Amino acid sequence: MMRVSILTLCFAPSLLFAQQVSNHELAECKEIDVVQYSAPTTVPLKDRVVILRGLNSPGILPTADKTLSEKRSPQGTARLVFLEQPDFMKDGPYQTKAIVVGNKARPIGLTIEFHELGNNPIHIEWLNEKLLFIRVWWGRTVSTDMVLNVETGEPSYLEEANYFGLILPCDEKLTNFKQRRPN
Repeated sequence: MMRVSILTLCFAPSLLFAQQVSNHELAECKEIDVVQYSAPTTVPLKDRVVILRGLNSPGILPTADKTLSEKRSPQGTARLVFLEQPDFMKDGPYQTKAIVVGNKARPIGLTIEFHELGNNPIHIEWLNEKLLFIRVWWGRTVSTDMVLNVETGEPSYLEEANYFGLILPCDEKLTNFKQRRPN
């Protein structure tokens, strides 16, 4: 059996270097990867995520505007409409603005604004007719995950995800793993 090695590029805080890693070593390294979740501390959300009850833009209930991107809830009783999307071809800071509207039976009026975004699009998915899952990237290794109740305008779940451990070289991952592993 021939042993295959691959060349991986590893990013350290201040330099880019190449490291020879076998497929087996790479698989073992993936086994100790970890994403750390915590209360939002690295990125203050107060001015970066603004959720307003009622529509911030009176008279905007997009129904026929095909230039706007929208996502309907699973049963179609509500929709999320993006009024502003970032142009990542231009320099940041970036922002996104969306509204959530319901139907006649359940009028929902939320305006959601995200400011000072990283250069990744916001990921938003309907979980059901009432809840939206939102992942906002602030940079390359930190995001905020939120489950937003569109009826109350309040998050049901809110945590920061730190992915920095995923980009460490294998030897540093192993050292960190040994330090946090219970004996």
